[in-house]
Amino acid sequence: MRGRLVKLVFALTAGTLIGVGAAALVASKLDEARPPDVEGLLWPDPKIVQPFSLVDHRGEPFTLEQLKGRWSFLFFGYTNCPDVCSTILSMLDKVAEELGKEPMSNRDVQFVFVSVDPVRDTPEVLAKYVGNVNPNFIGVTGAMETLTSLTRQLGIYAQPDPPDTHGDYSVDHGTPVLLIGPAGRLLGVFQSPRGPLDVAERFRQMRRFVTG
Repeated sequence: MRGRLVKLVFALTAGTLIGVGAAALVASKLDEARPPDVEGLLWPDPKIVQPFSLVDHRGEPFTLEQLKGRWSFLFFGYTNCPDVCSTILSMLDKVAEELGKEPMSNRDVQFVFVSVDPVRDTPEVLAKYVGNVNPNFIGVTGAMETLTSLTRQLGIYAQPDPPDTHGDYSVDHGTPVLLIGPAGRLLGVFQSPRGPLDVAERFRQMRRFVTG
């Protein structure tokens, strides 16, 4: 009888130790999976971007497929924007220059300017506008309903103001820069204003975490 009790106690003790060890191992793995303390990183539930169909400044289709396989910086604005759009695009040009120092960066990263004023921002207008900032930047436009659907799913505010007596108008819009990962997920948000070196470094940290 005493021998059975000893065996039972030993079995319970061993089971407890195994359970504690397993829990410690799981906790260790969870610690390893914790994201870095990077402002703007959307983890552990990055939003999956839903399909859309727009057109780029060359008149070519621009869909979700054009975002997959690369890291994409997205900024929403319009070519008649009086100040903030050109300021942020200039900042992104410097980000591109900084990241361009890294091997493979030109094929790994792209910068996309999405117009929220498709009536005036035709592909031809966008081609000239983004070309003056960086010839590698992509300008995107399309039907208003498609653009509205895209801004809503990504949480970007955009609303045209009433036109004046001459028919001129501005568009009130949000100014964050979004980071879409190669799998088509919204992984990061860079709130403006931000310096290019800060954006580039935070992007590097996000990319290292996601790609392991």
